[in-house]
Amino acid sequence: DGCGAAVALLVGEIVFVAVLGRCLAVLAEAAEAGLRPLPLSRGEAHLSDPEERCRLQRLGVSVIDADGAPKMRHSSGAVLGVSRSLGDAPWKGLAGRGALVACTPEVYSVRLAGAQGHPLLLLVASSVASALNPEQLVGLAGQFRMQPRAGCGEIIARAAETHVGLASATQCTAVQVSFLPARGDKKEKTKSAADVPPPVKKAKQEVMRSVRLRHILVKHQEAQQASRQPGAKTQQVTRTREEAETLLRSVLVELQKVVTESKKPPKDPNELVVLQSKRFSELCREMSACSTAQKGGTMCGDLGWMMPDDLTKLGGGVKENVDALALGQWSDIVASDKGIHIFQRIA
Repeated sequence: DGCGAAVALLVGEIVFVAVLGRCLAVLAEAAEAGLRPLPLSRGEAHLSDPEERCRLQRLGVSVIDADGAPKMRHSSGAVLGVSRSLGDAPWKGLAGRGALVACTPEVYSVRLAGAQGHPLLLLVASSVASALNPEQLVGLAGQFRMQPRAGCGEIIARAAETHVGLASATQCTAVQVSFLPARGDKKEKTKSAADVPPPVKKAKQEVMRSVRLRHILVKHQEAQQASRQPGAKTQQVTRTREEAETLLRSVLVELQKVVTESKKPPKDPNELVVLQSKRFSELCREMSACSTAQKGGTMCGDLGWMMPDDLTKLGGGVKENVDALALGQWSDIVASDKGIHIFQRIA
């Protein structure tokens, strides 16, 4: 009862969003001062909508203010906080003349302005929507525009803080969709088509492509091989996965801060790698459980050149995440058999 849903469908450049109940959908839109939220659902506010009120009044229901939130009260005395949900079967037949609780969602559509204009979309459960407003949601996710797991982790952690001691603390759910930038102009692809090798050779080259990476590994008690802390042979790993992810989110924020506070912003990916190297080395030596953290200078955390097979052997979703990285880009939080990582492609 009271169960809602938020669904997004991307068709070309248009995103369609359907929301039912007190879930929330928010699109992040680029603005001069950063990102601003574009809510694609009214959430609880639909009970204050004039048309919704009229529909309920015709069915003998009044909307009241209870604990700072609008709720509907039936003539029988029953009170409910939603007028649209998937469940609540008794309410759907109470009126006799029609359903008090409808199962028709709010539907919106927006034409996206590319990854620069609309970098991400958020879908959150009612437990998150009641704890964080759209501005807060976009502000938190905006720190991790291309790292949706990290973004969701930060949102859930903040929402859970407001539900300490309540059952809803275990039910916080968020989905972040990060839109990828375009892969070049179609005309350029057509022009260069005659210059590329035959399809079979091209596919072979793509499969054999190697990348150079540096990373930070944080072990936790749930990982298959995370049984020991680095440098402490008899000490068991007691860190939870949630605590490990919190550490890596703080690393991503620190590395981004290096860029935003720099007086001379990097002009290209190579300059970005160099700019972040000093701070990365400090954080890597402090937090990483990989032996590469003991390397000196700019080699700290360096995994060297890795072939696709090497990435596959790390297990988890490492290869899938690394394959999508552009030069200088940081991955999302990635799980492997050893723990969780963040990777940066440096060549």
